[in-house]
Amino acid sequence: MTFKHVGVRPKHKIVLNADTFKLKNFEYFEHYPDGSYKIWNKRLLASGCNNFTLGDDRYEGLIYCEYCDEYFNENQFIEVDAHD
Repeated sequence: MTFKHVGVRPKHKIVLNADTFKLKNFEYFEHYPDGSYKIWNKRLLASGCNNFTLGDDRYEGLIYCEYCDEYFNENQFIEVDAHD
């Protein structure tokens, strides 16, 4: 199997929190249809190196990305055809 490290991405529209803009500690709110929300920062929004890995090195639900030199949750990878 081959995996692409895509990171995590919002599924709904995100809005910049104006209070954090003034502090230069930018946070974004992703609002869900049920009224709840998730807070994102620039690091989360830029996650994933978009490189490919075989996923051979795993540890308790984590996959090792040799390009980032770190383990990440399986939800940060998508399985791709080896010919892509």
